Amino acid sequence: MELVKEVTSKRPESQEDIAIQADKKSYTYLQLVSSARRISNLLSNLDLKTGTGVKRNADLDGARVGIVAKPGAEFVAGILGTWLSGGVAVPLALSYPETELLHRWRESYPADGTKVDNAITVFTGVPTMYTRLIQGYEAMDPELKAASASASRHLRLMMCGSSALPLPIMQQWETITGHRLLERYGMTEFVMAISNPIRGKRKGGTVGKPLPSVQAKILLDDDSGSDKSGVGELCVKSPSLFKEYWNLPEVTKQSFTDDGFFKTGDAVTVDEDGYYIILGRTNADIMKVGGYKLSALEIEAVLLEHPAISECVVLGLPDKDYGEVVCAVVVPDAELKRKRDEELKPALSLHELSSWARERLAPYKVPRQLFVWDSLPRNAMGKVNKKELKRKLADDPK
Repeated sequence: MELVKEVTSKRPESQEDIAIQADKKSYTYLQLVSSARRISNLLSNLDLKTGTGVKRNADLDGARVGIVAKPGAEFVAGILGTWLSGGVAVPLALSYPETELLHRWRESYPADGTKVDNAITVFTGVPTMYTRLIQGYEAMDPELKAASASASRHLRLMMCGSSALPLPIMQQWETITGHRLLERYGMTEFVMAISNPIRGKRKGGTVGKPLPSVQAKILLDDDSGSDKSGVGELCVKSPSLFKEYWNLPEVTKQSFTDDGFFKTGDAVTVDEDGYYIILGRTNADIMKVGGYKLSALEIEAVLLEHPAISECVVLGLPDKDYGEVVCAVVVPDAELKRKRDEELKPALSLHELSSWARERLAPYKVPRQLFVWDSLPRNAMGKVNKKELKRKLADDPK
């Protein structure tokens, strides 16, 4: 790589020259090349599936590496790191990632039934990505739809994680691609701990059972330890569990039980088959409404069945009478919104949503407030920061 050779051959003072300025930060040539080398080392230590078997990557040998990153130092380091490893860097458009991904799958599995070398075989994403993929698929013409669905069916495995997958999204994706998404559960603190099986019954709305050598228990909500609902905080003990938060002894102490289980901060329950159901973060997804503890994720899954709703987020807003009231922020279906705009009508009214929801939800779970937005504020992982959104709506509900 000529650029890397050029940078590393410079005098030390030249290596500290500014190479990139992005997001009000500056990055030197040395920082850029160091990051690229770390990425290259990571890629070189992965197993690469080839036509003759699996080998350790001394060189990617022209394998394509997709890069999803906004323009900046990370993007450039990703490109350089891929090149250093002998790979072909394939930037994916941030503005239309679903179109890019479906295109890559069609490239891997052409309509003539063949399979290209180094074809994509496994895909993992967060729920928002699958929502976007479905939207991208539905916007295609019939020919592209057929090709995309056919290509998707050839992938060996599709997984979903990071946050709970709404059951309607899972069902719709299975209808399109034939894949029943494998949901699993993990955190940085212990990597992966609970999963639906590769082979066996994958239950929608659950993250499966603890993996081998992993112990899981529920810390019940009430002080007596006898919550009849079986709802509480998930605690995990695993061989891969971290030791401590660096230089944060008090946080570490508060994060573990006396018998060494890590407190995840996620509210869960277990179904009749022993599969764990994630109800949400205890500090963001569990609402306290008139004495009831409600799961925002459960209500979101129901609201997503409404034909006018494309995306939604549910949270509890402060209320002097009930403590909190159920609030829904929704993104309407684009085509329906266009038609309602032509009729000078709102895409969805609270009365329409409430009437529809009362047939599917208990009265205390029906949204009492509704906000219709063009999009939801998401981070790079596709998650909505509910705590921040809750503060924003409580301070300025317009």
